[in-house]
Amino acid sequence: MSQVDRYKPYKGAAAGWGALISVTKSWLGSENALKNIRAMLKTNQNGGFDCPGCAWGESPE
Repeated sequence: MSQVDRYKPYKGAAAGWGALISVTKSWLGSENALKNIRAMLKTNQNGGFDCPGCAWGESPE
């Protein structure tokens, strides 16, 4: 089976309301929502950590 047969182009948005709803559902369904929201608030922030999959640039310090 070739890759052309396995993958189809996605025509929807890569982010936006759908992504926000999906993240919210995952967050609320997690075992420790408070700890997870703290981690999300530190992602890509000064004094936090860089998301390895994100394309955010480094902030000047």
